[in-house]
Amino acid sequence: MARIGCVGLGQLGGTMARRLREAGHEILVWNRSPARVAELGFPGAATPRELAQAVEKVVICLRDSGAVAQVLAGPTGLLARDLAGRLLVDFTTHDSQQVVRFHEEVAAAGGRYLETPVAGSVEQLAQGQVALFVSGSKADHERGRALLADLATDQFFLGPAGRATAMKLVNNLVLGGFTAILAEALLLAQGAGVSGPEAVRLLARGAGDSVVLTAMGQGLAAGDFSGTFSAALLHKDLTCLARLAAAQGQTPCCAPLVTDLYEGCRELGLEGKDFGAVLAVLRQRMEGLPRGGKNL
Repeated sequence: MARIGCVGLGQLGGTMARRLREAGHEILVWNRSPARVAELGFPGAATPRELAQAVEKVVICLRDSGAVAQVLAGPTGLLARDLAGRLLVDFTTHDSQQVVRFHEEVAAAGGRYLETPVAGSVEQLAQGQVALFVSGSKADHERGRALLADLATDQFFLGPAGRATAMKLVNNLVLGGFTAILAEALLLAQGAGVSGPEAVRLLARGAGDSVVLTAMGQGLAAGDFSGTFSAALLHKDLTCLARLAAAQGQTPCCAPLVTDLYEGCRELGLEGKDFGAVLAVLRQRMEGLPRGGKNL
């Protein structure tokens, strides 16, 4: 198999690089922190530009559009060389307008770009069981299909630039909103004398039965906020969704309420915790306590 370049070794990106290595790919990485490269035991390139010179496919998985812009730009960035023959596959969850510019910038440098945000958790990715939303050209998707199949059970090709990112942001509204509803439901059930675990079991037999309940229910019931997707990242995605809605001339009703709840995680100092920490925000507000303050 050809060597794959991986940019970004955070929780999702590091899991992705390991998964590709397990699938038999030779991996070359670049990460802002060299210590992370050494920790995971991958050969590293000195710069993104050097990495692009050594591979035909580059996998990008970073925190946000700003981080990707920094990796693309400048004298040591991916765009600092002719990208003819290179395919950049970007798994970052973006701002939907910025990602359209990335398609254009990579094409101007002679390369090809696929926008492939991930639907699923780090744990699911480690098993190759996530879904991918894909935007770009059909030909580029076909070129990258086998690589994507090593990471995901499902690939949904959505066509034009920005559409896959829009769908990922919509997906995360559902994720955040439903998690908040479940958290509030558990607090109300506990107030009525039903334990958290019992409430989860009963919700699973009724309207609460869902992928979100399966993934989040026990953690919410236990007040365990040690998962792998932070409240800060979810809030970032919801903020991107607000910009998408504004660009469409739409005024959402539910999304601002959900966004405000995850802003509450920051006010409580819980932005680095798993987004299930919205439970603490809801507990505070349901008890009529002032916003912000110390961790609960």
